[in-house]
Amino acid sequence: MSSTSTIELRTASPVETSYNHTPASENKDESHASPGNDSTDPATQVPDGGYGWVIVSCCSLFTFHFNGLNGSWGILQNHLLEKHLPSVPTYTIAFVGSLALATEVAFGVLSARLVSWIGFRTAAIAGVLILGLSEVFSGFATSSVGGLFGTSGLMAGIGICVLYSISNSLPAQYFSSHLGTANGVVKVGGGVGATVLALVLEYLIQAVGVSWTFRILGFITLATGLPTAFLIRERSHGRSAAFLDLSLFRDPVYTAIFIAAALGTFTLFAPPYFLPFVATSLGFSSGTGAGLVAGFNACTAVGRLLSSPS
Repeated sequence: MSSTSTIELRTASPVETSYNHTPASENKDESHASPGNDSTDPATQVPDGGYGWVIVSCCSLFTFHFNGLNGSWGILQNHLLEKHLPSVPTYTIAFVGSLALATEVAFGVLSARLVSWIGFRTAAIAGVLILGLSEVFSGFATSSVGGLFGTSGLMAGIGICVLYSISNSLPAQYFSSHLGTANGVVKVGGGVGATVLALVLEYLIQAVGVSWTFRILGFITLATGLPTAFLIRERSHGRSAAFLDLSLFRDPVYTAIFIAAALGTFTLFAPPYFLPFVATSLGFSSGTGAGLVAGFNACTAVGRLLSSPS
């Protein structure tokens, strides 16, 4: 007896066996083109050199000029009191230099926004023009306390504030792992400027007087600062943010550094402001006072470089 087995044939349901055969190179390209990929963010593509060293040189020159003026103001102040304003109290003329420093701080936030709005190059040109012209105008106001407050105080402070904002922020667009060194080079320019100008200004005052020393200083600032400003090039525009981010003060380290910097600034320029006056009061020559200021500023140049992380 035979048995018959029946085999039922059914149509098999299609099985999805589609594979992605996209070449690896295409996947790589797509990943780089992804909008959310960090590689498209300029912050992750910091060159850490290249044209960044040109930027550092430019910022260092700006610092040379504005910190040089701040650090050598005591020499100008001493000769103003001696030859042009003998009846004016010392602290009054000292307050002219202090007003410039206070203006830098007071308009710091506004300056940072202005630089971001009009661009770094335009802001650099404006800052150099304001600072240079303030020095030229001061040469015509050496016998006027009010004129000095307006030129060497307020006007110079505004110009310095703009240049300070640029010098402090622009190197970060070009450096990451070497940012500390880059900032150190920028800051050491200020120490060198204060050292050199302390000696140069004393020489010029003895040769041509205080008024023409102011004017020559302004001409030098304009002649060297304006071409440098045209070399300024920003890599990216800053992201939109709140006008003042108070959340930063939630970080105790940030708060501590902020307070220390604020308090330290008040006393930072007291020695170079008054060393020339003290030296002449003790019977030393004005050249000796200038040498003391130059020595003090030279030490700050070394300290600025050594304190910068690598």
